[in-house]
Amino acid sequence: MLIALSSYIKNLAIFIIFISFIGIILPSDKYKNYINIVLGFMLMFVLINPVVKHLNTKNIFDLDSLYLEVGVTTNSDIERENLRLEEMRSEIIVSTYTARLWKELESILSTENKFLEDLNVDFDMKNGDLQKLELTISREQKELSDIKSINIEAINIGENFERNLENEEKDIKIIKNLISGFYNLSTDNIHINMNLEE
Repeated sequence: MLIALSSYIKNLAIFIIFISFIGIILPSDKYKNYINIVLGFMLMFVLINPVVKHLNTKNIFDLDSLYLEVGVTTNSDIERENLRLEEMRSEIIVSTYTARLWKELESILSTENKFLEDLNVDFDMKNGDLQKLELTISREQKELSDIKSINIEAINIGENFERNLENEEKDIKIIKNLISGFYNLSTDNIHINMNLEE
C-alpha cells in the first residue's frame, strides 16, 4: 500500500514537471490554450488512473470486501452466525425434548414392568408436535453386570415360542395404547421392538 502510494506521488510529480516544461517550451500563446486542455485531460487521467485500477480489481458493489477492509461485520457474517445459532438451538431443543420423553416413557413402561433401552424421536420443529416414536424395550432393566455376562440357553421352538410371541404382541399393543393415549399419537406412528434377551 505504501509502495503504491509513493509510486503514485512520484508519477504525479514527474507529470507536473513535464507540464511545466511544455509550458516553457511553447513559442506562442496561440496554441497554449489547446495544449493546456490536452495536458489537463492527461493530468486528470494520471490522477484518476489508480482509482480506476482499484475499482476494476474489486467490485464496487461488494460491500462485504469493503467492510472487511474497514473491519466492520458484514451481513453474511451475521447470517452465518444466525444459522449456527439456529442449529445449536435446534440441537438443544431436540436433546431436551428427547430427555423429557425418555423419562416419561420410562414412567409409562414401568407400569407394565418393562424398561426402555433405546428411543428415536421424530417431531415437527415448527410447532413441537410429536410425529413418530421408535422404542426398544425389555422385560428386565439392563445393568452393567448383565451386559458383561453372556448366558447361552437352549432355544426351544414350539409352543413356548408361540406363547411368548403372543404375549409379546399383547404387551406391545397395550404399551402402544398407553403411549398413544398419553401423547395423543396414532398407534401407527409408534414402533416398538421388544428385546427378548434376558
